[in-house]
Amino acid sequence: MEIADDFEDQLSEINFVPCVKFVKRGIASAKNIADGIKPNANQQVFQELVGGPSTNNIDEDDESDSNEEGEHQNSANNDIDEEELPSANHNDEFNFNDYDKEQSEAVLKISDVVEVGENDQLSDEDNDSEVEDDIIKPTDNLVLVGRVETDCSSLEVYIFNEEENSLYVHHDFLLPFHILCVEWFSYDVGSDKSGNLCAIGGMEPIIHIYDLDIHQPLEPVVMLGRKSSKKKNIKRIGHKNAVLDLAWNSNYQHIMASASVDQTVILWDLENASPSTILKDFAEKVQTIEFNAVEAEYLLTGCSDNTIKLFDCRQSSNEKAQYKQWIVEGEVEKVKWNPNEKYHFVVGTNSGKIMYFDSRASDPLWTIDAHEQEVTDFTFNSKVPSLLTSSSVDNYLKVWKFDETSCNLVYNQHCKVGKVHSLHECPENNWIIGIGGDKRKKNFNVINLTDYDDVKNVFINGEPIRNVAKMDEDNEDLD
Repeated sequence: MEIADDFEDQLSEINFVPCVKFVKRGIASAKNIADGIKPNANQQVFQELVGGPSTNNIDEDDESDSNEEGEHQNSANNDIDEEELPSANHNDEFNFNDYDKEQSEAVLKISDVVEVGENDQLSDEDNDSEVEDDIIKPTDNLVLVGRVETDCSSLEVYIFNEEENSLYVHHDFLLPFHILCVEWFSYDVGSDKSGNLCAIGGMEPIIHIYDLDIHQPLEPVVMLGRKSSKKKNIKRIGHKNAVLDLAWNSNYQHIMASASVDQTVILWDLENASPSTILKDFAEKVQTIEFNAVEAEYLLTGCSDNTIKLFDCRQSSNEKAQYKQWIVEGEVEKVKWNPNEKYHFVVGTNSGKIMYFDSRASDPLWTIDAHEQEVTDFTFNSKVPSLLTSSSVDNYLKVWKFDETSCNLVYNQHCKVGKVHSLHECPENNWIIGIGGDKRKKNFNVINLTDYDDVKNVFINGEPIRNVAKMDEDNEDLD
């Protein structure tokens, strides 16, 4: 994975966007709290959530994992039924089957750690245009943009308004480590209302959770994980190394999954901010994960050991996991479920190949040489099931028309953002896509695919695909 490999050596030269995430309209509060977190209160919150002292009290130099030197042992590959995704059984470590029937008894909710100060509200004396920009309208999308620069890392929160065709930074805040992935979620522990939160993973093993309705957060509201300390007799919780991907389970909303360089995937229980299951069945770093949106007990993973694994979380525990495995040519850089076909998923590798799978079958439905370098991301379109978009560090964004038997190039364009590291579609309009790259002066952009005639002609007007072999010479770069 190019972002993670030789990362520290590249810091003196980089300014790039490793992750982009749209947030649905109508989620964010109209007015953000300016800075509502008291650090002392947070220390107590962390102790209550993870059952021990905050990680802020632990020196990095004091960290030690000497009593955890055992290497992970791969468990047997107990294949998932190839005909259909299996039904639940009694071996349900995460209680997927009965979770919706339970009543949450959590006492602490994330909103409890936010205290509004006297100076936190927007001033009436502010410039009218600035006040208008600060107010988040029901027609606005938030766009979360992770940025890594030479000596700092930050999360930028953009406002995108499709009706007004506007895009601007609403607020941003510095992060204590270099960000690699971000996941939005709405689960507010102990609250009967949906929250507006994000989990951030990066070059540190600890995952930070922020409330996006707080304008300038002084601290994360919760941290998933804790470093160890021999001197203070504190055991490590969570990952040992960098976190490469995050996946929230929107059906079982108390679950967040994280993938790491340490060759594990952790299923976190957000109720108490602690690991519930640790999947260790990997021989290399795990780069990409995603829950199935329909059969939510199933977690798809992609690894640098050239394997894709589909885990049945109901029948997986720390000791033994049940999964189905596929071996491919090349490191798996990205996996993504097709939201229009619950059994189907797409895979991108470091060699530029794209493969399309049916999870019930052993072989891919098709494989194409899509890019000259590693494939970094995909988007689907819920209104146009035959449309697939891919990106690569070869600087290209490509639009494909596909079905179960074939995949054909419709649009091929060199981006203006440099090497493309991330894509994400607008939830309300999948034609609109956010793009993150590594060009120093312009590495984030939002585009509408219907602005390009070749895309519009094929998918909207129903015209045949024209020869796109030299399309990149005929078209201008993406604006």
